[in-house]
Amino acid sequence: MSVKSPPRIGVMLGPHFVRMAGSFGYMKGYFKDYSLGRIPKPYNIVGVSSGSVVGAVTCPFTQKVFTKAEQRLTHLRGGDFYGQNKNLMLWGGVEALGPLALFLPWEKIRSGLLRNIAKGTAILGMELAEEQFIEHLFSVNGMFSNYRLFKLMMEFLDFPGIYNSGILLDLVAANLNGNILDNSNVAPHIVTNYKPEHMWQNEILAEGVRQSTSIPGFFETHKNDYGESITDGGIYSAFPIEIPYNHGCDVIVIVELNYAGQGYLNHDYSKWTSAIHRALDITVDDKHTLVLRGCRNMNNDLEKIKSMEAAISGLESISKDLPARQKEAVNQQIVNLQQAIAGLTAYGKNFFNLVVVKSRREIPEFNFRSFDEKYMKMSIDIGEEAYMTSRDEIYRAIDRLQ
Repeated sequence: MSVKSPPRIGVMLGPHFVRMAGSFGYMKGYFKDYSLGRIPKPYNIVGVSSGSVVGAVTCPFTQKVFTKAEQRLTHLRGGDFYGQNKNLMLWGGVEALGPLALFLPWEKIRSGLLRNIAKGTAILGMELAEEQFIEHLFSVNGMFSNYRLFKLMMEFLDFPGIYNSGILLDLVAANLNGNILDNSNVAPHIVTNYKPEHMWQNEILAEGVRQSTSIPGFFETHKNDYGESITDGGIYSAFPIEIPYNHGCDVIVIVELNYAGQGYLNHDYSKWTSAIHRALDITVDDKHTLVLRGCRNMNNDLEKIKSMEAAISGLESISKDLPARQKEAVNQQIVNLQQAIAGLTAYGKNFFNLVVVKSRREIPEFNFRSFDEKYMKMSIDIGEEAYMTSRDEIYRAIDRLQ
């Protein structure tokens, strides 16, 4: 494959923790090809939710980073990046221990009046503890805390490598307050390795990963400097294609690996944790399907515009040597084509080559307790296989630019 000038390739790593190790495997395969000189380094990496973990980890794009990351990833456990919400755990503990008050040695209080007052006080305390637990349950900002993920990122990430990689990194979270300018319900909250306010701000970058992975209901919602609520990036978009598009990427690769939780599932969703997780996955995936369809429609329009512009150029060339009456008819055709082009929604947009990567094998079903070496290695292998089966399509997309 001969490439005259390096194209701008954007790689999008999407949500769902089930895909995290697989997305790393995909980037591992990409890096191997890059090391052999077969493909340019990514111009832009976009990470959403668990994809932001992989994006930040692999952004330095060196063999040392990939080797170290694979060793750490295969030994990752759920407790490495999430824990109990301490505030909720405190009141939950008080609520759980409250009934033990009934087994206290009340008979040692000789005075019947004092004994009854003590029992009444204990029962009242139990009721107050229950009230406080319920109040905190519904007012707490998350059932669990992912502060451990922030600490893990601070300890593990190669920050100098991220800032000096030459790859534009975008970590996408969702701003639930929306955008005041266009009155939208949700807006992107993006932390980068290239904006002046983010450069060499290690804690901001690590916090960007944490915010992007904060699944609503499970993990805490965070506040930005303007008091707006920031949560999991998948709520904004699974694959916000406008980011690599606005960076001028010629080829946009969407790493959308198949996983076992897609489609119809004969499962019991009576437990609220599984129900909310499934509901969020459905919402994110369905919205992504619409975004992808819109991009394909735009590119189809751009293909039409390209052929129509070629037709206009040909007609203009022909009309120069035609008699007046025929020239007038041809010019009218040119006007009609120009009006048709202006009516297409993609008018004025830039064409890009879209490559959607699927995996031949499904990544097995996942929960936060199932982190083990065998599962992680299998997922990494599935992701690497997905790169190997998709790379020819990426090569063709690059060749179309020549």
